Amino acid sequence: MFRSQHQDELHSIVTSLLPEARNPNYRPFNAVNDNNLDADLYLDPEDTQTLSHNAISPLQSYPVSHSQARPSLGLSLPLTTNPPSPSNPPTPKVWLIFGATGHMGRSICKAAIEHNDSVCCVGQANSDTTATMTNWYPNCPERYTGLLCDVRIRSTVQTAVQGCIDAFGRLDIVANCSGYGIIGACEDQDEFEINNQFETNFMGTLNIIQLTLPYFRQRRWGRYLIFSSTSGALGVPGLGPYCATKYAVEGLVESMLYEVERWGIKCTLLEPGHMRRDDVHGNIQSPDLGNLDHAYTTATTNATPSGADATQSAQSGDPHLPLFGHFRITHPSPPYQTIDSPANHARRILQWIGSQQPTSVSRTAELSWQLAHCQFPPLRLLLGFYAVDSVRDRLKSVMEEIEDWKYLHFPVRVLDYALNNTWPETVPAKGNALDNPVNKAWLQTCLEYPVMMHGLLYAASMQMSFVGDSSEEGPIVERIRFAHYSETIKQVYKHISTLEGPPPDALVLVVVTLAVHGRAEKEPAIKCHPKSPLHKLQFLHIYGSMHLALEHLPALMSLLQRKGGLAGVTTYGMAETLQLADIYFATLSCVKPHFSLMREPPSLLASGKLKLDPIAAALMSELLSGFKDLHPCPCGQDLNDALEWIREVTVGVDMFHRNVPGAPALYELAPSINTGQSKMLTLDATILSANSEDTSVVCICRMASLIYNDIVIFPCPEVQRVKIRAGGMLREALEYHFEQFDFRQHARVLLWATVLGSIATSFTPGQPWFLRRLQWQAWELGINDWPSLQSLCSKFLWWRPVCDEPGLRIWNEMVTQVSSVAVRRASD
Repeated sequence: MFRSQHQDELHSIVTSLLPEARNPNYRPFNAVNDNNLDADLYLDPEDTQTLSHNAISPLQSYPVSHSQARPSLGLSLPLTTNPPSPSNPPTPKVWLIFGATGHMGRSICKAAIEHNDSVCCVGQANSDTTATMTNWYPNCPERYTGLLCDVRIRSTVQTAVQGCIDAFGRLDIVANCSGYGIIGACEDQDEFEINNQFETNFMGTLNIIQLTLPYFRQRRWGRYLIFSSTSGALGVPGLGPYCATKYAVEGLVESMLYEVERWGIKCTLLEPGHMRRDDVHGNIQSPDLGNLDHAYTTATTNATPSGADATQSAQSGDPHLPLFGHFRITHPSPPYQTIDSPANHARRILQWIGSQQPTSVSRTAELSWQLAHCQFPPLRLLLGFYAVDSVRDRLKSVMEEIEDWKYLHFPVRVLDYALNNTWPETVPAKGNALDNPVNKAWLQTCLEYPVMMHGLLYAASMQMSFVGDSSEEGPIVERIRFAHYSETIKQVYKHISTLEGPPPDALVLVVVTLAVHGRAEKEPAIKCHPKSPLHKLQFLHIYGSMHLALEHLPALMSLLQRKGGLAGVTTYGMAETLQLADIYFATLSCVKPHFSLMREPPSLLASGKLKLDPIAAALMSELLSGFKDLHPCPCGQDLNDALEWIREVTVGVDMFHRNVPGAPALYELAPSINTGQSKMLTLDATILSANSEDTSVVCICRMASLIYNDIVIFPCPEVQRVKIRAGGMLREALEYHFEQFDFRQHARVLLWATVLGSIATSFTPGQPWFLRRLQWQAWELGINDWPSLQSLCSKFLWWRPVCDEPGLRIWNEMVTQVSSVAVRRASD
């Protein structure tokens, strides 16, 4: 239905452009391989009779002259190829046609002569004669010459090429119609026959191309028409070696086309179906074909059956050419003599078709001439419904087979993804991802504990589904993923039920993996701030995009307790991974981690990983300067310690963002990030009625710093709602402080915390409270514009590339809210 609609639209367009298209019999030929539009290539029996009796011979009723053109056969290449036409008249070309004594070669020769081109026809050296080839077109000797060669012998091909150039002064188009095949089982064809088919069909084509390419390349123009076959796209039983030669030709030409297209050289592979001899060659003297049957064959081979030759010869007026002259038949051996033997398929097809081949050779020749003269020829041209349907069905079966088996490599693809992404990003290190030591250690553990292999394959497949385009995934991938998940659960249960003593490291990591990889959820479209450069570090953008599977957490805590904590984990990278998971779990709820830090890394400045330039030094000096006004308290020192780690990471990220010399690599920041986040989460600063004013301020700073970390330092995806959760806790701490204490003593740090709370609750019902509080606090401090507020925030924790945009938006929303209130009051 779509096809019909498309054709109707095409016809309406052509009708509006071409007046002749209004003729109801007019059909735009937009695709030679369309069954409806291809009909011009085929004739009904009545049409065949008409054509065979009324066809114009160059020597009889249609004398060839420069002033006359070939009669139109009613078909044309698509307009996209810019074919020859009255508005695009062709210029005369010089042809060199190999295999010209076959019916296809003769028809192309005739078409080119009738279109006023010059032609050099090359016959077979071992069966034709010079006199015969020379006398083909005695009426136009200035545009025709005949030569002989054996395409298997390179020197004779060179002689033919040079002879054409000597005769006409140039060479424009090379057409290769030579070739033959042996019909018979692959087992029955001897070495000579197989070699001879390759020498003729493939090496002959290669000789022709190699000897003409230098000439075309020098001229920066040239055209090849290589007659291939549907056997170059199909596997035909009974034609195995012949198909192999055509496959080779197709691969050769397609590869060559990429190499020579820059020199203006074009090539087309023509793949016709079974061709009917409906062309008439009049009084052209045919070569002596008496010995042609055995010219390329052994004694075990006979010519194809010629029972239908008389019928078609009567129609074509040329009794010299055998019906299927380019095929020979090998006598089948006993295993292949049965009537239903697939090896006899090709012979049965020829017997069944007889003289009723569907494809018109005269129209094929006409299209070949147009291909040689058009500007944009295709690489392949299928001619006839047999060729189109058979190749289309073959390609369809190939695609179906690919779809059926494309998931066979899925586990390997998933493992490759884990080796290149998941594992190295979880435990980042210097150098190439594949060289990360974690890969070797974890692969070895997977071999020892299959439960870990199944668990990590399930996890990596979940990650691939989330980060990639899942449109190609189907039910098969889902079943494979579920199979790994089910096997993981089964083996985890088996290990736990039989566990004696501490669990293996692999079992602990697998349970963590199951806990992290819960239901996946895409991030919301609304972003409350730009993404930090650290948002992909340690794969947080992936782990954070999946909800926790809380049902696995009790088992995880039990296993780690039996393990003796993180110190009992010895496999490379696993303890660090479990530490990261613990910090991540605590971050989601803004609570203390279960485990203390295993080790504290050296400072970025002390280790030399952070080499400050003037801008970085100024930023280092400005950050945290506002916290100096805080009074010392037991938890204040811990707050300052955590803030120092966060400041170093902020400066490091800024240098990385500016891409300046001395900037640390992102993976070098990971230990400091985890340390600062863990220390901030571990602060003992809960909201209690007995809290002192200083402890209350520390609690507020802790929650505001966690919001800042979620924006810049330890960013979790929006779906985890960490900022919103921390914003709610910050509001609770601020309300308690405003009720119990005078805010003026710590007005600046409280204003900074309120700004971060406003950002954290962006686009939520909780934001108006922060905006009202921001308006009041800013008024108390005399802050009347955004630059002043920005300057204040920069003295605490603030990184402008990420924080300025939401901060300015918050300020504008606050100003708008104040203006709206003022307008309402004025109207009242």
